[in-house]
Amino acid sequence: MKSLHLTKSRYLDGLRCEKQLWMSIHQPKLGTEPEPGQQGLMEQGTEVGRAAHELYPGGVLVEETSDRFESAIGRTQALLADPAVPALFEAAFEYEGVRIRVDILERLEGGRFGLREVKSATSVKDEHLPDLELQLWVLRECGVEISSVELILVDNHYVLESDTVEWNRFFTRFDLTARIEGMLERTGGRVARMHEVMSRPDCPDVEPGSRCKKPHLCEFWQHCTEEKAPEWFVTQQRVNADLQAHRFEAARTGKPWVAGSLAGNLTPAEPPVWYLDFEALGPAIPIYRGTRPYETLPFQWSLHRLDERGGVEHREFLARGDEEPSVETSEALLAELTRDDAPIVVYSSFEKRMLSVMARKNPARAEELLRIQGRLFDLFPLIKRSIYFAELRGSFSIKRVGPVLAPDIRYDDLGDLAEGNAAAAAFARIATGAVSNEEEARIRKALLAYCERDTLAMMEVHRALGELVVDR
Repeated sequence: MKSLHLTKSRYLDGLRCEKQLWMSIHQPKLGTEPEPGQQGLMEQGTEVGRAAHELYPGGVLVEETSDRFESAIGRTQALLADPAVPALFEAAFEYEGVRIRVDILERLEGGRFGLREVKSATSVKDEHLPDLELQLWVLRECGVEISSVELILVDNHYVLESDTVEWNRFFTRFDLTARIEGMLERTGGRVARMHEVMSRPDCPDVEPGSRCKKPHLCEFWQHCTEEKAPEWFVTQQRVNADLQAHRFEAARTGKPWVAGSLAGNLTPAEPPVWYLDFEALGPAIPIYRGTRPYETLPFQWSLHRLDERGGVEHREFLARGDEEPSVETSEALLAELTRDDAPIVVYSSFEKRMLSVMARKNPARAEELLRIQGRLFDLFPLIKRSIYFAELRGSFSIKRVGPVLAPDIRYDDLGDLAEGNAAAAAFARIATGAVSNEEEARIRKALLAYCERDTLAMMEVHRALGELVVDR
């Protein structure tokens, strides 16, 4: 029999979409697995959660896993009764079919406790509140006297000054007691409604929309939209009426739309031309001295160069990882891009931002690095306002546009390292010495292949745009 208990994650799912809640229980196999990059972010959150235990010396972890929930509850009760335990980590409680694990339950004076939720975010977000709301409701219904509710977040102003993180400075705390208590009057009704949804024999009929992508893409998005007509994806986009009309017609008829202005807009990026892509990491817990949580540090680039005769060169760089990589990454880039003053095609504003980062980190070469910004030619906004194919299904990412305009471009052969967050997580493993020499060699090869694919895709997309102009 399927487990119909409610959890924190299911509660949040139900608030966003009753269909998502129902399917997560009754048809979970229809969901897609998190991409490696998303999985890496989840693991980073887990790492930050474990680090917060350092704030409570002597705290005890309730180690029993979810498949031993009754045992976890028993262990929790024993620890609650022991005044020598200053804090419980992953304490387990259940009330009226709602199961929770509390990140940190801090023992206070007079038999009271403090509810502490740890997030890897740097500011309080709306989606954090229902999580705390449900926990406080369950705890109080279970008879635990909670006198304060705090959210423990990452302070992105903290600077790592030694090889050891100062956790009291790394974390910052927000007292949300009054705010969460003000939400409790509706919790019981919400819980009852979600139990009704979970017990339904049939799936709720809910139309997909923008909420499916916030705060992250729902795992059932692909399932819920796979039979949607191509023009439906156009209706989900917020663009001016003229542009939407062009896209809608292209989606409806299957005939690509190409703006008449495309030819003129491509002129500034005629060969010889470079194609540039950066990869960067921004770990929640700083790796290098002098850096902050989530500080973006470029560690890799790929360059393709197309000359007037159609000749192609490729250059690439991947930092060692044993020291903060911005300077060596910038020096290697300047050695290539100062060969000429040709335009540099990119596919986002990210490259411009990384050049600013490198200029700040490498002040001796700042002027040269900032001068490169003036050569950048961003294909992304040009493509969004100039073309539309039904196969794009509302997406203009290079991974979608590349195969549509240049069918030989593919990403499905790159394995787990085919996305920026996954690349960052992989390099962080190298930088922290968490891999063997053999595994490091494999990761480096995969990182180089992925970054090269992005600049190759840009070059082929650029060529395809030129052919669209010629064909008109």
